[in-house]
Amino acid sequence: MARICQTVIDELELEGISIGLLRPITPLPLPRKRDFCRGGQTQYRVVLAVEMSTGQMVEDVEAAVQGRKPFEFYGRCGGIVPTPEEVKDYILKILAKKTPAVESSKGGSE
Repeated sequence: MARICQTVIDELELEGISIGLLRPITPLPLPRKRDFCRGGQTQYRVVLAVEMSTGQMVEDVEAAVQGRKPFEFYGRCGGIVPTPEEVKDYILKILAKKTPAVESSKGGSE
């Protein structure tokens, strides 16, 4: 998924849209001391977890975000690999919202 997401990041950067990627090397523990959603030099509008699963990391990411930012989930399972275009469309849909949903929303076949 990281490679697919990096492709999306590169494409969106060409369109003037800045997004980032946090790729945990190990699933647990997710960074909490260095809270990736806290202020600092970079401000985030929304956090999106993209997985090839039904959301095994959702609870961990939500715990790390601690409600500070809106959180979304896009997942696929059954060996169906999402294309960069599908992930990009989902990101653009999130960014188009005036107020992104704070609740998790299951992505998938759209």
